[in-house]
Amino acid sequence: MAELLRILLELIDRLSPFHKVREWEQGCYYLAGCYAGTVGRGTWPVVPWLCDVLTVSMVPSIHKTSLQTITLRNKEVLTFSATVRLRVDDANLAMNAVEHWPDATMELVSALLADQLADVDPDRFDPARGKRDRLLVELAEEADAETRKFGVRVESIHFPNFVRNVKTLRLLTEPAAHALKP
Repeated sequence: MAELLRILLELIDRLSPFHKVREWEQGCYYLAGCYAGTVGRGTWPVVPWLCDVLTVSMVPSIHKTSLQTITLRNKEVLTFSATVRLRVDDANLAMNAVEHWPDATMELVSALLADQLADVDPDRFDPARGKRDRLLVELAEEADAETRKFGVRVESIHFPNFVRNVKTLRLLTEPAAHALKP
């Protein structure tokens, strides 16, 4: 019975001649599957199977990268993850210029951070010297320049995990220092 009720409510929703765009959203209006314009908050008429309004939140969202390990130019190892605050600036580009903008943005930012951090002077990583704050701003600006192409703004980047000189063990290539003797 519950499944039948769910199907009925979904059918009513799909046949509704209106679509709501909430205060914090923007919508892309499609006519016969083609982008017809961006709409703001309000109730918009739709003709089922002919018109549609798809919405995207314009509120900033927080995303995180996975833990990454890179080799720096001085051959040190850096392990990091980043927290990125994103905001959609252009609903049309976010919906139509890239497939699933949150995942695409985070993949791009993650790769960009790995590339940029690998080439940075390691002295800039020290928070005591004050250079790390400027580095964060520069990284956010570079990431923002890349993501603007699909309507997403990078507002800030922070590193909750940032560890240098992690010693990696080479179990198969280095002789064991404490091997058992017969």
